[in-house]
Amino acid sequence: FFFFQAEDGIRDAQESRGLGDVYKRQDIRKAYEKNQQREQLENKLKELEQNQATEEEKAPYVLELERMNQKPPEYPQPIEDSEKHNIILYGPPGSGKTFLAKELNKQHRRGIINMNELLEWNVNNQTEIGEKATKYLETQRQALEVAKAEFEKASKKKPKKGEELKPPVEEEYQWIPYEIVEQLLRARFNHPECNVGVIFDNLACSYYKNEFVAIKAILNVLEGQIIQLLLLKNQKDENGIEIIPRITLDKINGVKTTEEQQQLDRSIVNSVKAKNKKGAKQSSQGAR
Repeated sequence: FFFFQAEDGIRDAQESRGLGDVYKRQDIRKAYEKNQQREQLENKLKELEQNQATEEEKAPYVLELERMNQKPPEYPQPIEDSEKHNIILYGPPGSGKTFLAKELNKQHRRGIINMNELLEWNVNNQTEIGEKATKYLETQRQALEVAKAEFEKASKKKPKKGEELKPPVEEEYQWIPYEIVEQLLRARFNHPECNVGVIFDNLACSYYKNEFVAIKAILNVLEGQIIQLLLLKNQKDENGIEIIPRITLDKINGVKTTEEQQQLDRSIVNSVKAKNKKGAKQSSQGAR
């Protein structure tokens, strides 16, 4: 006789079909237990209805039954990093970024990342870096209160000659270091929802100075992957009324913005182009 150790104990090798049989019976048992729980909830709801219970009294059982009936999310099968195709949608508010991101998500099953919701996602999913970022922001909040108090105290005194008192810039105390931004993005990108790539529908965020911080993090996290940049701008008719957003690829194409914003736009485009050229060059050398 031959025996082997399986998950549910020692079993006869001739009688058993292996560990697959163990897992199959475990799945059947879990399904049976879930059906039992579902029946208990349904019976409880019927009992409450017969006793003319209020909606508030029935609510916990209804919510639990809905939760049990929900199908688990289906994620795309992971592919090699070199095959992942990522899209950055860049443009002013109202240019159609979110609408386009959702449409691309339906067609290609890429995950959608909004950089302004990056910290919230990490906190909700209880990631280690999300906790670290939250603690950092709390420290900054306390530092801001101290800075405000010191400014108020100093402003009551007569300033020295040539001395200029400036109040603390609250916005800067809300910024988190670049290293944390990158780690937040890396944690988000490692979720199965991003198995075949992602779509960025917003680069702006109140937790860093400008969009270039996001671009730097994206280029580092998506090292060796395909990155496509789509620039969107609002198009207006002769009466100044906005019509369907116009999409341009990898070029500014006459977007009317401030000089500072134009420089930022060019920096973003050039960074993505340089990254893609570097990746193409490495692929070419590897082929040789």
